[in-house]
Amino acid sequence: MIIWPGSIPGHYSEVTMLDITTPESVGLSRKAIDKALSLLEREGVPMHSLLVARHGMMCTELYWKPWDRERLHRMYSVTKSFVSIAVSFLLDDGLISLDDRIIKYFPEYLPSPCPPELEKMTIRNMLMMRTCHRRTTYKEGGRGNYFPSFRKDWTRSFFVVPPDHEPDAFFIYDTSSPHVLGALTEKLTGMKLIDYLRVKLLDKLAVSERTYIIADPEGTPIGGSGLMMRPVDLLSVINLVMHDGGGIISSSYLRDATSPLSVTEFGSAGTESDQKCGYGYQFWRMSHNAYAMVGLGGQFAIAVPDKDIAIVTTADTQGDKAWDKVLLNAIWMIVDSLDDESVPSPRALSIPSSRGKMKKSEHYGKVYSFSENMLNLELLELREDMLSCRVRGTDYSFHYISRDNAENSFPVKSMSPCYVSGGWLEDGTFSLFVQFAGEELGSLKIQLGFSDNCVSVLMHIYGEVSLEGFEGVASGYASE
Repeated sequence: MIIWPGSIPGHYSEVTMLDITTPESVGLSRKAIDKALSLLEREGVPMHSLLVARHGMMCTELYWKPWDRERLHRMYSVTKSFVSIAVSFLLDDGLISLDDRIIKYFPEYLPSPCPPELEKMTIRNMLMMRTCHRRTTYKEGGRGNYFPSFRKDWTRSFFVVPPDHEPDAFFIYDTSSPHVLGALTEKLTGMKLIDYLRVKLLDKLAVSERTYIIADPEGTPIGGSGLMMRPVDLLSVINLVMHDGGGIISSSYLRDATSPLSVTEFGSAGTESDQKCGYGYQFWRMSHNAYAMVGLGGQFAIAVPDKDIAIVTTADTQGDKAWDKVLLNAIWMIVDSLDDESVPSPRALSIPSSRGKMKKSEHYGKVYSFSENMLNLELLELREDMLSCRVRGTDYSFHYISRDNAENSFPVKSMSPCYVSGGWLEDGTFSLFVQFAGEELGSLKIQLGFSDNCVSVLMHIYGEVSLEGFEGVASGYASE
C-alpha cells in the first residue's frame, strides 16, 4: 500500500527535521513517481524503500513490505560518507590536517622497515581512495582466504600489506581506507565513532538513537560498510549535505568532498556510467551534476543541487548486477520529470575516447625501468603522441590522439586494428584508452600517475582479450 505524505492527517507523528508535504506542492508529479515504480516492478528489482525530498521537504516516503519506517537498514558503503563527515569534524576540532601522514597516528602497526609508499600516504589520499594499495587490505588473499592475521585485526592489515604503488597515483576503491579513518576518529576523540557523530550531527537532526555501526572482530567500527540506519534519517543527512551542511558540517569541506577530485574511469567498485563521473572525499559524483553516498545492493542517497532534490533508496540488488542500473534509471526518471521540454540538437556519433587533454609535461621522454611486477612491465616511455612499453621482453607502442581515436594495429590473437586515445585528466594522471576492433572485441585502459622520478602504472583489460600481462599495478623509476 502506498501512502503519500500529507494524505492522512497525523500519519507522521514522529519528529523529523524535514517538513512533510505532497509531491505536487514541490513541483513533482505522482505520475512520474508511478512510472518509476512501474519500471522497478516490471524489472523485478527487490526494493525496500524510496524517499524523496525537494526544497527541504519530504514529499515521498514509500516502503515495500515488510520494510517500514522504523526498521534499521544496512547501508553498506554509504558508511564511507559518514566517516568523511566525521573527518570534517576532526578538522574543525583541530585534531588533524588532511595532509598529515597516517603512519603518525598508528606507530604500533608499522612494519620495519616501513615502505616509503606507506610513509608518504596522507589522510587526504585515503579520503580520495588514492592509497598505495590495489584492493581492500583485509580481504587480501582472495575470497574468504584472508591472511590469518587479518581475520581479526582489519586495521592492522592496512599497514602491513605490502604497497603496490605510490600513494596519490590514481583512484582504486579500497574499503580498508575508511575503516582506518573510522579507527582514527575513535583514537583521537576517545569516543565511539557513532557517538562522535551523534554529538556533532545526528542528534541535531533527531536521527534515531537506535542507529549504530557494526564492529569488526577487534571491536573497531566497520567504517567502510557497517552503518545501520533508518532511510528517513539518511534522507535528512543527505538533504543537509546538499544545503551546504546547514551550519553543522563545514560548507568548504563539503564543496571539496562532493567535487570530482579523482577520476574514476576504472579501478572503481561500480561499472555503470553513474560511477564514472568522479570521486571526492568518500562521496561519488554522478550524472545530472549530482553526487551521492553509495552502498552495495542499491543503497543510494543522491543529491541533485540543480533541482534541489534529494532521493534515498534501499534495496537488495546483489542478485543481479543489472538491477542497480534499473534502479538508477528509475531515480533519474523522477529527476528528469522536473526538466523543461527541449529539442535535442543534432550530434555526431562515434565510439568513445579518453577524456584527457593534451598539455606540456616534464615527464615526456623519460624512460622508466621496473623491477619484477605483476604486469611483467620492464620499460615505459611517454611522449607527446605515443606511449611505449616493454612487456615480457616484447616492445609495444600506442600512438594516441586527445579526445579522438588514432588508428593503430596491435598483436591481439593476430595483428588487430585498434583505436587509441589519451591525455591528461583533471586530477593530474595520464589516461590511455585502447579499443580493439578485430576478431577479439574488448579494450585496455592504462593510467599513469607521476611523482618526482617515479611512475605508477595501472592497467586493466575489459573483455575476453588474449593479452599476457597488462593487468594490475606497478611502479618504476627514471634514471637520474
